[in-house]
Amino acid sequence: MGTLSRLKDEILEALRQEPGLRGVVITDEFPETGKPQGIGRPVLALGYAQIEVKQAGMGGLLTCEGEGKRCEATLLFTLCAPRKEVSPKLVGLFDVLAEVLLAGEGMPLAVSGLRCEPVGFDRALGCPVLRAYAKTEFWLVG
Repeated sequence: MGTLSRLKDEILEALRQEPGLRGVVITDEFPETGKPQGIGRPVLALGYAQIEVKQAGMGGLLTCEGEGKRCEATLLFTLCAPRKEVSPKLVGLFDVLAEVLLAGEGMPLAVSGLRCEPVGFDRALGCPVLRAYAKTEFWLVG
């Protein structure tokens, strides 16, 4: 398993331990069993929105002997809720997620920023959705 998969697994496991997220299905993107149409519980899915290698001065890459390349990632959290629990549930879920990520306790990495889009209905997923984006940095070891 590579650094990116391992990092995502560690974040998911830390979120599963969070008492404020009990009852939420926490998953890596969406499982092969299908998208969350007709869900009975809220879903929090984690993916990568963007990953970049950090640039050092003079256009070179920021590297460290034996540690690999310094990367900046934008994590994508897709929060889905049953239709009847639309906005309050998703906004409350975002509040808990923000607190957990920004406090950093028990998380495998620090988050330096967090933003979210307005709650909307995603036709492809068939449910209300709120997407949140978190910025973080890590060393990618080849």
